[in-house]
Amino acid sequence: MQEDNNINESVSKLEVLSNNCPPRQQLNEELEARVEERTAELNGVVVELKEEVKKRIEIENKLRFSEQFLQLAMDNIPQLIFWKDRNSLYLGCNQKFASIAGVGLPENIIGKTDYDLPWKKEETEWYRECDRRVMESGVAELHIIEKNTADGKEGWLDTNKIPLRDAQGNVVGILGTAEDISDRKRVETQLQQQKEFLRTVFDGSENPIFVVDVLEDGEFCHVAYNSAAERATGMIRAEVIGKTPEQLHGAVTGATVRRNFVNCQEAAKSISYEECLTFFGKEIWWLTTINPLKDSEGRIYRLVGTTFNISDRKRAEATLLEQEQFLRSVYDGSENSLFVVDVLENDFHYAGWNPATERNTGLLSTQIVGKTPEESLGEVQGAIVRQQYLKCLQANAPYTSEECHTFLGKGLWSLVTINPLKNSEGKIYRLVGTVFDITERKQTEIQLKQQAQDLEKTLQELQRTQMQLIQSEKMSSLGQVLAGVAHEINNPVNFIFGNLTYANDYIEDLLKLVQLYEQHYGDPIPEIQEFAEDIDLNFLIQDLRKLLKSMKVGAQRIREIVLSLRTFSRMDEAEMKEVDIHEGLDSTLMILEHRIKAKPDRIAIQVIKEYANLPLVECYAGQLNQVFMNILANAIDALEESLVNESEKLITPQIRIFTELLESDRVKISIADNGLGIPSAIKDRLFDPFFTTKAIGKGTGMGLSISYQIISDRHGGSLECISQPGAGAEFMITIPLYQE
Repeated sequence: MQEDNNINESVSKLEVLSNNCPPRQQLNEELEARVEERTAELNGVVVELKEEVKKRIEIENKLRFSEQFLQLAMDNIPQLIFWKDRNSLYLGCNQKFASIAGVGLPENIIGKTDYDLPWKKEETEWYRECDRRVMESGVAELHIIEKNTADGKEGWLDTNKIPLRDAQGNVVGILGTAEDISDRKRVETQLQQQKEFLRTVFDGSENPIFVVDVLEDGEFCHVAYNSAAERATGMIRAEVIGKTPEQLHGAVTGATVRRNFVNCQEAAKSISYEECLTFFGKEIWWLTTINPLKDSEGRIYRLVGTTFNISDRKRAEATLLEQEQFLRSVYDGSENSLFVVDVLENDFHYAGWNPATERNTGLLSTQIVGKTPEESLGEVQGAIVRQQYLKCLQANAPYTSEECHTFLGKGLWSLVTINPLKNSEGKIYRLVGTVFDITERKQTEIQLKQQAQDLEKTLQELQRTQMQLIQSEKMSSLGQVLAGVAHEINNPVNFIFGNLTYANDYIEDLLKLVQLYEQHYGDPIPEIQEFAEDIDLNFLIQDLRKLLKSMKVGAQRIREIVLSLRTFSRMDEAEMKEVDIHEGLDSTLMILEHRIKAKPDRIAIQVIKEYANLPLVECYAGQLNQVFMNILANAIDALEESLVNESEKLITPQIRIFTELLESDRVKISIADNGLGIPSAIKDRLFDPFFTTKAIGKGTGMGLSISYQIISDRHGGSLECISQPGAGAEFMITIPLYQE
């Protein structure tokens, strides 16, 4: 513009001087020369202006690119970034902060305050107070743990706030960076809950628990001691914490304890051992288990010990040892011959015999150990003895016989009683023989025939009594085992059953949390999508509820079985008392249910119960349950046999249980089956001792005999059997309501 004005001014001057100018041609030439000169100058100015504009555009493009690159970088880092002016007005932020603030794009936050964002009022005031404090002090505040509310959800942020300064060093604003630590806070909360749970288990355990740290120098230092340990030892935590084994137990005992700690450390695994420690002035035996804990480098840094008081068991072992010593003295000191035979796959090997047998036979115990009867006594006498042993196995009961053997050149008559010993599975693994010398009795047999018959009868009675005692002891032991098993199972089952409700609630909460995540974060990252597909999340959610329901049904079933076991054992009802007969019948059926339900080779047995409204009956409950067990087991055996023999008729096996009250003072229990029935010849001997129609090893012949005695002798009642071949069998039990 200035150049144009100059040109116009020059033209005006030319016009004024035109009259006094030289001739026109000369003037025109001069004017053209000057115009060309000025035009050249103007063109140079234009070129310079174009270069300046070009440079300015390049600078603006570079600046815009830098700003875009900076924004892109901020949008892709995991932290939240924002900056404000001196008045806490937002000047900018990255995309992650814009998203959590609910403004969409970073540029939308410019000019807003924390009051314009979806924070709670108390959160907003806290943010602004922190801003004010940082800007006034000019000192950055790092790792500020703040609660944050966004999208209706509460979370936690780890925030850094740094003052922004101008070229003169004045604070003109604040720069903030934040990291979402909500997951970490949740993990910390869960860890705290786990610590509280473990502390509850630690302090609530009925068994003593102690914790020992393994120091860098190899020393052991107690760091924890639960309440049960305090009660068991009489020492409080303050007396234990920080002490070494020697300081706690003394030099001698402490050295033993230290050696156990070292053994666990060297083994690098759990170890268990028995130890005797003195507390309250008396020795207490403990069964201790030490578990090593390892750090991330595999170094054992801590030992956790759990211990059980086994003093009662140790006393029982000492008592058992005394009994064994007593029996050994009886065995070695007996004037009668005693011998022991091991049963090995239907073969027999002598395990030893006592000094009396050595004197009578002239054979030392060391000469016959491990040998068969034929190897020890010769082929003839050995074969006779083997037959006696086989008969004992077949009878599955003590067997008595008279035998004549030749030892030291003399024939000796002996009364031999062989008693079978059975393992926990009911299998005979050893025979114990008692030998009485009856040579004189045999020599005077003619004169003492009647006495011999009386003695034989007495021996039979003793044998019967012995079997009854064995059976009673076995049932008593069975009752104790059932009661013990029921008690031991009941506690953990109740614990599981009681916690299933809480587990269900917790899992429902977690599933609801997953659904909320799906609802509000509908497009998760690929890693989460792939994992959800791998575990089939939808099926897992559906099946988990079914799984919990199935677990609850199973736990309830176990509780019912435990109740039946406790009812059947009646360990707390060993004396005569009033009981519900139907409970005993139902508990017995529950125990026999595995035999009643269907099997691959037969259909299920149908049980029909026709119970009358009975009052409580005064009886020996455990013994009466034994009778029910014997009769019902025999009925099941009969039905299984009938299904095998008459499979083509496709009969439905049934057991019918009928109860009724007779004349207001007696109760009748009837148990009937629709099996093959019992022939008359066999029915007359049903209640005889040792009589059985079952195969060898499947019955002793004592069940119905003992049942008859329980009903008739112990309860003053009656036990009858009504049966015809092909029409099933019915056992009728009648007992009085009250015992005299």
